[in-house]
Amino acid sequence: MKEAMKAKDTQRLNTLRGILTETTLLEKQSQGIESKMELYKLLQKRQKACTAAAQEFQDAGREDLVGKENEQIGVLQGYLNEFDVLSTDQTETAIRDLVTWMESKGSHPRRGTVRKQLFQENGAFHDKIVDDHLVTTTINDLVKDLPPLKKKSKKEREKARSIAQADNSKDDTHLVQ
Repeated sequence: MKEAMKAKDTQRLNTLRGILTETTLLEKQSQGIESKMELYKLLQKRQKACTAAAQEFQDAGREDLVGKENEQIGVLQGYLNEFDVLSTDQTETAIRDLVTWMESKGSHPRRGTVRKQLFQENGAFHDKIVDDHLVTTTINDLVKDLPPLKKKSKKEREKARSIAQADNSKDDTHLVQ
C-alpha cells in the first residue's frame, strides 16, 4: 500500500483500500481471513464484481467508468497471478486418488466426506490454493457415477437400534455393581 501511495498509483491504492475494507469487515463478523485460500477467494470475488460492474457500465455507455473498472481488474489479476494455484491435472488427480482410496477401503464416498478429507489438516489441499469450482465439479462427476447406498428398511433400522441399546446396557452394568 505504501508503494502505491509513493508511486501515486490511485487505481492500485483504491483497489487495496477496498480489499482492506472488506477484510476488516469480515474480521468484525468473526469470519476473518485465516488462509491463503480465503484471501484468494476474496480477490476472485472482487474481480468478478468488477467485471460485472464494467459490463453494466459498458451497457450504459459509460466508457470512463469501464476504463476504471478494467484497471481495477488488472490490479486484482496481478495479485491473483502471484498465488501458486494447483493445476487442473493436480487437482483432478488428488480427488480421483482419494475417491479410489475410499472405495478400496469399502467406504462409499459422499461429496461432503470427500471435500472434508481433501481440505482437512493432513488432506491433499490443506493450505493450498485450488479452483473451488473445479473441486466441486470433479467431486460431483466422480461421486455421481457410484451406485447409491441401499437404504435400510424400517425393520432393519429397528433391529440395529435394539442391538445398539442392548450393547449400551451391557456396558453400563459395571456401574451398577
